[in-house]
Amino acid sequence: MRMANSLKIPPRNIYARILLIDDEVNNLKVLQRMLSGAGFRYIYTAENGQKGIDMVEEVDPDILLLDIRMKGIDGFEVIRQVREKSSRDTFLPIVVLTAQQDEDTRVAALSGGARDFITKPFDLMEIIARINNLLEIRFLNREMQDQNRSLEHRVQERAGELEKTRKEVLIRLGRASEYRDNETGMHVLRIGQFAETLSRKIGLTNHECLLIAQASPLPDNMISIVWSAPDDVADALVALSPEALCQRVAEAGEHTLGALTPETPAAAFPLRLMRVPQPTAPRVALIGDAAHAIHPLSGHGINLGYQDAKALAELLGPLPAWRDPGEAALLASYARA
Repeated sequence: MRMANSLKIPPRNIYARILLIDDEVNNLKVLQRMLSGAGFRYIYTAENGQKGIDMVEEVDPDILLLDIRMKGIDGFEVIRQVREKSSRDTFLPIVVLTAQQDEDTRVAALSGGARDFITKPFDLMEIIARINNLLEIRFLNREMQDQNRSLEHRVQERAGELEKTRKEVLIRLGRASEYRDNETGMHVLRIGQFAETLSRKIGLTNHECLLIAQASPLPDNMISIVWSAPDDVADALVALSPEALCQRVAEAGEHTLGALTPETPAAAFPLRLMRVPQPTAPRVALIGDAAHAIHPLSGHGINLGYQDAKALAELLGPLPAWRDPGEAALLASYARA
């Protein structure tokens, strides 16, 4: 007893919950008395394997000491059930105390999940030293889990902030482009709503639809359509009546846009693609007319806008939550597409 008192116990180990399991009541009393005398405050006992298993759930011990040879449920089965019910991330040290000294017993206990093995009669100083060492690992493991949870929470918060920032950048970019032509009345932002509708029609996921809506921000229920075609086909299309032309356009689009009504006469003229030198910058990606235009239809190159939105969706959609979608290097791959 005096030897035990001379061994220093770390302050937090004093309040560790220790569970003793042995079907020999006298052994329990002796070991409990020795550990209490050493300075441990919370010591629980179980007189058989089943009670020990039940108390593991009730007490949630920091360390478990048990006899391997018990009537009914033996120590091997206790270890198996405790390990089966414990989380893989939780370190619960199990120390086997037994008079069995054969190698097979040692190997079976350690292979089953025991962390240490001490034979009877045991040295009290050795037991306390081993308990202190295992408790230190137990508490370090708990601190690591707390830090991991805290880090995960901070990552989720940061991901939320990045998502909010990304949306704000896209909205502001759309609004900024409106200063080029005040007569369109938030035309670019309405493009996003229309693109979202089309995306849902073709069966994209909700996430993809929202991404396209945000990435491709049309006047109310109206659309300007550019049909790029060889000269002979273009001449034939222009020669159609307005109603026949609308029907031909609807068929070509597999009626995705629904019924079409002509608002202005059709016309045909040569087209020329114009591109900006640099369509991306840190946290900015230009799409549609902002990136390239079909002259002389500047402001109506929506087909290119759809392609841009699709390219951005394919690039940004699979990103993990922690990845910043505004990284210059990331957006550069969109610029090269």
